[in-house]
Amino acid sequence: MMKKINMLSKADMVKGQGVLSAHDEQVALAKQVMKQEAVVLENAKAPCDIVHYHSINPEYYFSIPAKRKQSALVGYVHFLPETVENSISLPRVAKNTFYKYMISFYKKMDYLVTVNPVFIDKLADYGIPREKVTYIPNVVSEKNFYPLSTEKRNAIRKKCKIGNDTFTVLCVGQLQKRKGVLEFIEIARKMPDCQFVWAGGFSFGKISEGYEEIREAMKHAPKNIKFLGIVDREKMNEVYNMADVMFLPSYEELFPMTILESMNCALPILVRDLSIYDPILFDYALRGKGTSDFIRILTQLKEEPDFYQRSAHASYEGHLRYSTEAVGEQWKKFYHRVLREQAEKKRGFTMEKTKTAMCLNLCTILGMAGMIWFIWYGIDNRLFVSSESLQAFLDRFGLFAPALFILIQMVQVVIPILPGAIGCLGGVLIFGPVWGFVYNYVGIAMGSVLAFLLSKHYGRPFVHHIIGEKNYNKYIGWLDKGKAFDKAFAVAIFLPVAPDDLLCYIAGLTKMSLKKFTCIILLGKPGSIFLYSLGLTGIMELIKYVF
Repeated sequence: MMKKINMLSKADMVKGQGVLSAHDEQVALAKQVMKQEAVVLENAKAPCDIVHYHSINPEYYFSIPAKRKQSALVGYVHFLPETVENSISLPRVAKNTFYKYMISFYKKMDYLVTVNPVFIDKLADYGIPREKVTYIPNVVSEKNFYPLSTEKRNAIRKKCKIGNDTFTVLCVGQLQKRKGVLEFIEIARKMPDCQFVWAGGFSFGKISEGYEEIREAMKHAPKNIKFLGIVDREKMNEVYNMADVMFLPSYEELFPMTILESMNCALPILVRDLSIYDPILFDYALRGKGTSDFIRILTQLKEEPDFYQRSAHASYEGHLRYSTEAVGEQWKKFYHRVLREQAEKKRGFTMEKTKTAMCLNLCTILGMAGMIWFIWYGIDNRLFVSSESLQAFLDRFGLFAPALFILIQMVQVVIPILPGAIGCLGGVLIFGPVWGFVYNYVGIAMGSVLAFLLSKHYGRPFVHHIIGEKNYNKYIGWLDKGKAFDKAFAVAIFLPVAPDDLLCYIAGLTKMSLKKFTCIILLGKPGSIFLYSLGLTGIMELIKYVF
C-alpha cells in the first residue's frame, strides 16, 4: 500500500519570499524521489502517514493534535527569531509573542529539518533536542534554472535596455535593511561604469524593516541601478542569465535560494563574509567584509577574465554538490527513516498495549474474584445486615483494618474495579464521617500519585489502554494546553464530578513535576471527597427514611 505524504504550506500568501520557492522545489523533489513508495499531496485533509509543515500558520498549529493521532509530524525550519528580527518592523510585544509561538510550533513536531547545520545548535538553545533535527539543504531544479545561450542573453539585455558589454551586477531578495540594499545602492554610486539590478520588492509592505529609509534611498539612487520589483519565479532564470555576477550583501541569511539559483546558472557569487556560510558555501562563493572589499572583488571580476572563469566554475561546482540527485537522496533517506520509525512505534505501541491489557485484565479478574468471595463470605456470615456487624468484622483486623481499606481505595484509583463513589460511601459508613474521610483521603491521594507515576514511566500505550480508546481521544487534547492544563487540572481535582482518575493519567504524560502534582492532589482532593461523602451519606439517609 502506497504511503501518503501531505505537504502543508501557506507560503504563497506572501509573494516574493524564498520560503515559497523552497516549498515548491521541495514538493517537486519529493514527488520525484518518492514516486515508487508514496503519494505526495498538498494541503490535503485526508489522513496521511507523514504531515510535512512548510509554514507555521495558526490553522496548522491548531491541527497538530488531530494530525498527531495518525501521522508523523515534520516541521521545516525556514527561520528563527534571530533571522526574523531584522526582516519585519513590529512592536516588541508583538515580536516576542510571535517568537514564542514559532518555537512552540517547532517543539510540537516529531521531526525538524533545517537547511543550515548551524541552526541545529540554535534550535538546541531553544530547548529542542538535537536528535530531533536533521540538516538537508535547499535545492533548485535544473529544469527551472540553467544557463542560456549568448543570443538569448543578449536579447534579454536588449529588452531591459542593458548593453551587451555592460558589466551587470545582480541582487535578488526582498527589500529589507538586513539584505544590505542601502550598501548595494552606495556601491552602485561608486561604480558608475557598471549596471546594478535589484530583483525583489517589499514583500511584507510597510512593516518591512527599514521601509521608509529604503524608499527614500531608492528615490535618490544613481542612474546605473534598476529596481525590478517582485519578479514571477518562472521569469527569474532570464534575470539571472542577464547578469554577470550575483552579489548578495545580506547581513543575515539562512541558506538563500538565490545562491542555489545562481549556481545552477554558473553565475559567480559574491556574499558578505558571514560565519553562517562556513558549513554550506565552502569555496563556491567569493566573500567580502564590507564596501571596499566588495568594490575590489567586483572590479576584479570585471577586469580579469581568468578570475571570472574560476569564480564561475566554483559556483557551478556548488551546483553539483546541491543537485537534485544529491539532495533528493537525502530526502529519500529521511522519509524512509520517518516511515520506518513510525512503523516501529506502532508495532511497539501494539505490543505494549497487548502486554498492558493482559496485566490489567488479570488484575481485574483477581479483583473481581476477591470482591465476589468477600460478598459471598459476608452474606454467609451476616456481615452486611448492619454497619455494626461490618465494623465488628473489621475490628478483628485491628490496625490492619484501616490499612486494608486504604489499600482498596488506592487500587480502585489505579485499576477501576469499583466506582470511587462506592468506596467513599463505604469509608463513611464503616469508619464514621471523620475517620472515613481521613482513610478515603489517604487512599485516594496515594492511588492518584501512583497513577501519575505509572503514566510517567510507561507512557501513552499504558494510558491508552487504562482509560480506553474513547476517553484517550477525548482527553489527550488537554496535553496541548501547556501551562493552562495545570490550572484546568487543579480545578477538576476539586470538583466531585470530574473524571479525576483519568486526568491523573493524562497529567503523567505532561511535563508536570511530581511535586506540583502531589500539591494539587493534597490540596484539591479533600474538597471533592468531603462533598462526595456528604452527598452520598445524605442519599443513604434519604433512602432509609423513605423505605
